[in-house]
Amino acid sequence: MIRRYSLIINTIIVLVGVLFMTTACNTSNNNSANSNLVNNSINTEKPTIGSTVIICRDTDLKENPSSSSNANIKLNKGNLVKVIDIKNSWVFVQTVCFVPPAEEGYIPKENISTSFEDITPNQGFIKGTVSVFTEPNKKSVISATDVTGAISIFKRENEWAYCRFVGGLEDGWIQQSEIQYNFPK
Repeated sequence: MIRRYSLIINTIIVLVGVLFMTTACNTSNNNSANSNLVNNSINTEKPTIGSTVIICRDTDLKENPSSSSNANIKLNKGNLVKVIDIKNSWVFVQTVCFVPPAEEGYIPKENISTSFEDITPNQGFIKGTVSVFTEPNKKSVISATDVTGAISIFKRENEWAYCRFVGGLEDGWIQQSEIQYNFPK
């Protein structure tokens, strides 16, 4: 009787593992308060050269299109990358550049998603120039002005995003409407 329950439990564990692996790119990494934050005009079909895609599970950026290739860096779920080329089940990408030059390398196609509906980006680009605030409201102290470039996003509150900026500026808040998720042209 105990062996029978053991076999049933092991079977359930295997099935849950398989289910998790097949749906990993379709699960949200954020709560529902963050849904629909992203401009959904981004390509939601197959990745195309020049398109911006999102990493849907942690992955290594490889030197060559092979699982045995050396890893350049680790990419996290929610990172943005630009598709440079597609080779079978591998995608050659460029990362968001915080310290030039931008990293380039290969990732398995299964680790990216063209849909931004279920995964909220943790990176982006400032549209034009913005002011950075110490709190998530326009009445708080402005800590920097005329800020531009790539950003890392650490948290979101209402219509605001707490970000880290290129160039060593102090972390602060900007309005989410001032963030774009496509690589600048």
